[in-house]
Amino acid sequence: MAASERRREERCPVVCRRERYALLSRRRAGTALASVLAVCLLLGVLAGCGPGKATIKVTVKDGAGGALANIAVSAGGVSATTDASGVATLKDVAPGQVTVKLSGGGISEEKIETVKAGDNTLAYTVSPGIGAMRSTDELQSMRLRMRYESVSADTAVLEGEVVKGQGAKWRIDDVEIIAIGSAVYIRPSGHKWEKFDGEVGQLMADAYISLAEVYVTEFNTFDTRFASAMAGVTAKWLAREEANGYNCNVFEVKWVIGPDTFTYKLHVIASGEFANYMTRYTWNRGDSEKFQMDVDNLNKPVELKAPI
Repeated sequence: MAASERRREERCPVVCRRERYALLSRRRAGTALASVLAVCLLLGVLAGCGPGKATIKVTVKDGAGGALANIAVSAGGVSATTDASGVATLKDVAPGQVTVKLSGGGISEEKIETVKAGDNTLAYTVSPGIGAMRSTDELQSMRLRMRYESVSADTAVLEGEVVKGQGAKWRIDDVEIIAIGSAVYIRPSGHKWEKFDGEVGQLMADAYISLAEVYVTEFNTFDTRFASAMAGVTAKWLAREEANGYNCNVFEVKWVIGPDTFTYKLHVIASGEFANYMTRYTWNRGDSEKFQMDVDNLNKPVELKAPI
């Protein structure tokens, strides 16, 4: 104790002792309060680092290793869509067991996964089903080109454009055909146009207008499950290819009957506005027969008018 404080206490012992006691009490209270605040702060930090949230990076590829874009991915109430690299990131997902759902592009799958707080990485290889192809009924217009080649017959070529609810125009080898409403106009090479209307014209017009759907509908029934169930058949997805200006998933079905190997191959548009429409179909019977059909110019304007 300083001499000045001692002399002061000797002059007023009771008052000075009270003041010193109060000062010590305030100091002790301040230290205790600081300790309490420190504990509360620590508890708050620990609480914030408790269960936390999970971030899930999901990569989706096809059987050939190609990235699948525009696939919807969801888990724990959070959703995202895969980018051009086939990657989708889900943030703020509650950790634990979750159901990861994949949909779009002919895919519909669910996976049960367990994720932890923090970063998680999941990768899936899936095969879009051919049965998920979109019907051409949804298109307003399209162009078809068909070519048949055989060692035992002349090559046949058919090309046409179809406009839903209006009509169609075809070129079958050297014959031009235009079907509009209930009338059909036909012109063989080197000849003049001839018109067919009335009941006969209506029947012919219906046939030519529906010709595209007759060819295309068959391919909507293709499905990996159906093909794989057939005895002696191999069905698989191949590496992506470009066809008619579209990036396509390629599905192949192959089987052997006697000395002949038959191969069906479908090019299905992989992404974009026309995803899941077929744009090319080929059929081969060894080297003896080949048929190819291309479908393009989807929803592009087509001029249809009577030639006479």
